[in-house]
Amino acid sequence: MPEICAKSILRVRPRIDSWFVSRMNLNLYRGCAHDCVYCDGRSERYRAPEDFAGAVEVKTNALAVLRREFARQFGDEHLQQELFWGTDSGLNGGDRQAGGVPPPDIPLEGRRSKRSGFLTLGGGVSDQYQPLEAQYRLARGVLGLCLEWQIPVHLLTKSALALRDLDLLGAINQESRTVVSVSLTTVDEAIARLVEPGAASPAARLDVLRRCSAAGIPTGVFLLPLLPGITDQPEMIRETVRAAAAAGASFVQMGGLTLKPGRQMAHYLATIARPFPAAHALTRELYAQANEHGIPLTDAAWDRWERMHAAWLQATQEFGVARRMPRAVFETVLDPADCADVVRIQEQDVNVYPA
Repeated sequence: MPEICAKSILRVRPRIDSWFVSRMNLNLYRGCAHDCVYCDGRSERYRAPEDFAGAVEVKTNALAVLRREFARQFGDEHLQQELFWGTDSGLNGGDRQAGGVPPPDIPLEGRRSKRSGFLTLGGGVSDQYQPLEAQYRLARGVLGLCLEWQIPVHLLTKSALALRDLDLLGAINQESRTVVSVSLTTVDEAIARLVEPGAASPAARLDVLRRCSAAGIPTGVFLLPLLPGITDQPEMIRETVRAAAAAGASFVQMGGLTLKPGRQMAHYLATIARPFPAAHALTRELYAQANEHGIPLTDAAWDRWERMHAAWLQATQEFGVARRMPRAVFETVLDPADCADVVRIQEQDVNVYPA
């Protein structure tokens, strides 16, 4: 497996992202063994390996780099802890001293939540809890650093491996805030095996929600991308929202499929052609005109989006889940101005095809 050294890890946005309520995110791996047929990460713009699922690159120095970037972003008051943690900054997965918690003789007083939104662990071009994480334990190391710095975390994954780190997720939730979300495009197990062959089953992802909810951690679902002719039927949307609510999700956000011209679109169309021939023909028609962001511009695509959107609105109302992360979940991790901005965007609930 290719091991690489990263020059930087942390990405900081100038404004809060209203979908994930985050200002920071990162990628510990390049490529993803979950091998989802629709993955945007295959797009040439992300410089992922040609063998996207089979030659995943591991950023082995990620935790050392992230510690330095946290110090630059939030001040240097924690640099003293290098004396204990060492220059590898927890490369053993944040397991020193009870799961990544600094020892008692290092003072913790005076630390506050960074109040800059969540750090999103996931939601990028690869799942941070893909199979290699069991060996490299980089995501666990990130959680250890976030607990140390009292940085709130929004975890988004398709992996049941996240339950390994329920201790750290719970501790961060007590200190600042944790939200755990899973990505689902359907709860149909047979379809999921075809379109997300390396990811945990929908049932296993729902179990992540149940166990995190039972631990007092807020949870949600990103119902995306809905795949034309495969998972975007109203009855399938309703069933997925129903299952999410039953598993304890407090919100279900929905999004459509984007297909960027080039490697991503070519792979998706080639992969679904045999198992879903009708959907293949439909997708070619809907995406005959697509912009550089992969958003379809045909009238037929927008009509189909309207039907998906209506089904989602009805299902969330029926099962009593929010359509975006509730304010009560995120308001303590944002400055008042940022909180008001996110709430304003949420309340608009604009019916647009998300990029």
